[in-house]
Amino acid sequence: MVSAENLNFDVLDLIFSYLSGQDLASIALVSRTFLAGVLPSLYRNVWFRLREGKAYAAGQVISPFAVILKHPNLGAYVRSIDIESVPYSISNHITRQPHPTFMRECAKAMAQCRNLMTFKCSLPNVVPSFLTSLQSKQRLTTLRIYASLTTEQTRLLSKIQGVENLVLEFASWNVIDALPRWVENGLSKSLRSLAFYMTNELNTETLERILEQVPELEGLHVMSCARVDHAATLKLLKYTPELEHLSMSVTENIGALPLLPPTLSNLRSLCIDAKYSRANSPVPGILQTILDYFKGSACQLSSFSLKMPDRKIGVGHPFVKNLLEMFGSSLKRMAFIDCHLEFESLRLMSKKCVQLERLTVVVPPKDIYSFTDALKPSKSLKTLINLDNNHHVHGVRPPINQENVEHMFECITSLHTVVSDKRVWVRKELGHGYVHAKIERRLPPGPRSLWFLPSSSKI
Repeated sequence: MVSAENLNFDVLDLIFSYLSGQDLASIALVSRTFLAGVLPSLYRNVWFRLREGKAYAAGQVISPFAVILKHPNLGAYVRSIDIESVPYSISNHITRQPHPTFMRECAKAMAQCRNLMTFKCSLPNVVPSFLTSLQSKQRLTTLRIYASLTTEQTRLLSKIQGVENLVLEFASWNVIDALPRWVENGLSKSLRSLAFYMTNELNTETLERILEQVPELEGLHVMSCARVDHAATLKLLKYTPELEHLSMSVTENIGALPLLPPTLSNLRSLCIDAKYSRANSPVPGILQTILDYFKGSACQLSSFSLKMPDRKIGVGHPFVKNLLEMFGSSLKRMAFIDCHLEFESLRLMSKKCVQLERLTVVVPPKDIYSFTDALKPSKSLKTLINLDNNHHVHGVRPPINQENVEHMFECITSLHTVVSDKRVWVRKELGHGYVHAKIERRLPPGPRSLWFLPSSSKI
């Protein structure tokens, strides 16, 4: 007779890899065998979020890093560390400093994680404490940090080699100044994706020196960097012929684009963050010009995302029509963030995009039937994601209910999943033309990711 207690640890590890969060912790309490089998999955990804930070400061829990220090063998299982929050100690009721005991535990435990592949920490005044522990991590390939560092801290950072995916947020001039040398000495052969976010010290000259050294770069993301806008970014694409993913901010700079676009036959994903502040802004016209520019680059986009500064702003139908005429036959994923689309645009999208599988938009609760009717012609749409925009809306926004979702399933025959208000609704056929919408699960508060990074490599 076969029982779970007799299963090989490799089999248990495979089974437990499909579980996460509280489920893994519960499995560990079943038996000693299950505890031993679940440990690799339980400690593969170590997150520390705001909830854990508050509980730690109140003395209610110990950190996972303290557990690793007490049981050093657990460090071998850790592949990813994501620190979204840290507990703070208050001195003189004015200044907040990261809790010294927690920081000490974390730094020492990180040194034990010899198989660490991913490290993320986007908190100010926290990363410097971990730079020494990140040294000599041979498998470290993904690094996302709040990069406001001193000269000495930058020296430690630039000793890290072999990084494939690098994300620098709020980088200081020290880091930007040292980055070309860091790429030349330690990253030129490994770097595949480079992202800058809210980095005002980055300029065109420095970015050019970097891109010259990484002709095999597959992902370039320059978002909210005041001194590098869309025109500067497009001029530097001549150095990255293998580019697959591009993200950039579009500003009101009406400077001329390069006359001849470089050949970007591998480009599959384009993310645009449109920034403007006045009603008669030239940005809508610039967006049209950018589409025309990419038309000459021989690319076939499969993913397109556009973010506007205010959800009250609509994306004009001429822009959508132009986009679909160029890339409608190849687009599989589309996202329109903090903005709304005309029903005419949605109807054209459902007809032109024969491969469209995933659409991310703001679903208007009061016009749910008109919205659904516009998407009804689609024969390929599988997943619809309703963006939560509560921070833009005063008062209570009516949620999409089961009746609304079932109406979508009935009208859009290919639709299988609807995500709204952190609920995942799935289609269930009842026969005789009836469809039932079932809540498969509720999305947990997972790690924060940057919206413009491709979904296959969210960091």
